[in-house]
Amino acid sequence: MNKALDYAVRYVPREKLLLGLPFYGREWIETGDEITTRNLAYLDARTLLDRPEIRSQWDQRWRSPWFRYRDGSTLRTVWFEDRRSLKEKLQLMVEYRLRGFAAWRLGSEDPEFWPLAAAVGKTPVGGSSDRSQKPYTRQSRRPKGNAVNHLRLRGR
Repeated sequence: MNKALDYAVRYVPREKLLLGLPFYGREWIETGDEITTRNLAYLDARTLLDRPEIRSQWDQRWRSPWFRYRDGSTLRTVWFEDRRSLKEKLQLMVEYRLRGFAAWRLGSEDPEFWPLAAAVGKTPVGGSSDRSQKPYTRQSRRPKGNAVNHLRLRGR
């Protein structure tokens, strides 16, 4: 992600950039020679992780959790975003001084995300210590279907 962000901030003003955050997970289902995929909400991934044979792993390169398990002869691999991975992505947004973030699939996220977003919004930027403003404001209209939504952090 750093290479992409380095490139972006070189050519686009930071105040025009939003970091894309996936609030959904993805499951790859391998059956014989066929591979299919489906979206998963965070709570669906957590439900699978409640099974004793499934253990979450951390991918250092992609900064995301994942796991793999067998369901009969089917091999299933799940990548998802959780509190830790979303926190690291929010830290990139702050580090690169981006305008904010855009999220896909509101309602599919780890419920612990919103306190993290609020905390980031309260981080002083440019030496300001004024924490009296709301940390974020909703910029999109009510979503229809899978509309992309984003939040703009004040002072960014």
